[in-house]
Amino acid sequence: MINLKEQEKKIKKAAQFWFDAILNLSNEIRQDNQQRTGISIYIREPETENILHFSIGNPPPKAKDFAIEQAVRSYGLGDVSSQNSEDVNNSHFAGSLMIEINKTSIQVSISGLQSYENVFIAIQLLSVISNESTSSICLDIIDNSGDLPNFTHWYENQLLPRFV
Repeated sequence: MINLKEQEKKIKKAAQFWFDAILNLSNEIRQDNQQRTGISIYIREPETENILHFSIGNPPPKAKDFAIEQAVRSYGLGDVSSQNSEDVNNSHFAGSLMIEINKTSIQVSISGLQSYENVFIAIQLLSVISNESTSSICLDIIDNSGDLPNFTHWYENQLLPRFV
């Protein structure tokens, strides 16, 4: 079992780091029409009380609901990624990922930024929790039929090599 409470401090530190890093990207790279003020983060071992739920900054009120909805929806559908069932018209967004660590499922769901940015931070936090590389996390998601965003724009601007 992975005790999320024991890792809370380092998870929050990583979440703050990545939130700040994304918001500090130039407008040329990070194209967004909305002002982003914070993110809601929901991390859990499904079907247990091993849960962390916290905010970085001041996310919009609905971010908390969306973070939980993404996690519940993807888990209920048997998906490791909420992007598999993304439907923006019905407020079903990407932002939740789940991997297995030592026979324990851990799910990270984030809301408050653009969907692909939420997924990016979820990958980073899963890496912190599991002590696995971000590449390993992505391969695990893909190997389990999970969809991930296309980060081509970030590759073209040489951002992902700096971040991962």
